[in-house]
Amino acid sequence: MQPWRVHVLGGRAKQQLSDALAIAHADETHPPLQHMPEPLPDSFRSRQEDFGARYYGALGIDKRDVDARSRATGRNFDFFGAPVGMIFTIDACLKKYSWLDYGLFLQTIMIAARARGLHTCPQVSFVRYQAVIAKHLEIEPGHDVVCGMSLGYADDHSAVNRLDIPRESVSCFARFSGLDEQA
Repeated sequence: MQPWRVHVLGGRAKQQLSDALAIAHADETHPPLQHMPEPLPDSFRSRQEDFGARYYGALGIDKRDVDARSRATGRNFDFFGAPVGMIFTIDACLKKYSWLDYGLFLQTIMIAARARGLHTCPQVSFVRYQAVIAKHLEIEPGHDVVCGMSLGYADDHSAVNRLDIPRESVSCFARFSGLDEQA
């Protein structure tokens, strides 16, 4: 079905959106992003907390330093300084099957970028500012922001870009049955 819409931004267009998002991010009255269920199951919460500790640790930010964490989050909205920013939207009436197609599309963009020597960073934080983005980019009515994505060259000297995030072993999430049987 190809449910995606992509807004690819560079130069002045990217800067204007980034400026509008910086203002929205500084507005403490703006509702927070609710992208995880509450309560989050323990197995997911521990991984989320581990990532946060590693990410903010690499930036030298203490977990309790709310202002520094907010400034770090704010970097999302200038696409981490990348020359190209993308905003992805989907028709809100579509169901999880279309979201699967969308995830495959996003990963394809990321793989294609790497094949060309570029780096990407998918960013869910843009969802919080859907109204700002919709107005600024003239998003079609009835469309939701899926995520943003930065595209450019990674700063190899940045500790964040060298994070080693542990992954669950295959045996923790996959079950194999009948593979040892002869056909």
